[in-house]
Amino acid sequence: MGRQTHVGYHNCRDEGGYDHLRSSVPFLSGGGDNQWLTQGYYFWTDSLYWAERWNLGQKTTISEFTITFHEDDELLDLVGNTRQMFEFQTMRNRVAKHLKVRDVAKVTVSQVIAYFRKLEGQSKSSGLFPYLAVKAQDNAKVGFFKSMLFTKYRREELCLATRQQMCVFAHARDRITFTCFVSPQEYKK
Repeated sequence: MGRQTHVGYHNCRDEGGYDHLRSSVPFLSGGGDNQWLTQGYYFWTDSLYWAERWNLGQKTTISEFTITFHEDDELLDLVGNTRQMFEFQTMRNRVAKHLKVRDVAKVTVSQVIAYFRKLEGQSKSSGLFPYLAVKAQDNAKVGFFKSMLFTKYRREELCLATRQQMCVFAHARDRITFTCFVSPQEYKK
C-alpha cells in the first residue's frame, strides 16, 4: 500500500485570535491517563460531522489538516486494518500479563499504547511499536446513525458513521500539514 494520506479535523477552543491559532494548531494534547490514544495531536477523521459536535456550546475553531504516512506500518489502524486489530489484541494480552491483570477486559486502550510506546522509546527502534499514529473508533451511536440489521433474517448489524479519531504522536508532527480553517466563518480566508 505504501504512502497514505488522510484528512483530519482538529477542534479547539477559539482563543487568542486568528494569528495565534494559525501559528499554533494543531495543539498537542495533555499527557494524562484521560487521553485514550495517549498524548499526541488529535483529529476527527474523514468528515466534519464529529468535529462539529465536539465541545458543543463552546466557542471553538475547526481546522483541516492533511496527514501523510510513507510506510504501511506508520499508522496503527484499529478501524480498517484487521491484521493490526489482531496485533493490538495480542499487545493487550501482553500488557495484562505485565500488569498481572487476570481480566484482560480491564486493560485500557491507553494502557496498551502507553506501554508499547515506552518500550519502543527505551529500546530505540526495536520495532515493537513502529507507529507514528493510531486511528481508532468508539461505539457511540447517535441519532440516525444507530446500527442497522444486515437482513431481516440475521442479527449482525452494520455500524454507520462511527466516531473515529487519529492521534499523531509528537515526534511525527512533520507528517501533519495545515490545509485551512473550516470554522468560524471569519477565519476562512
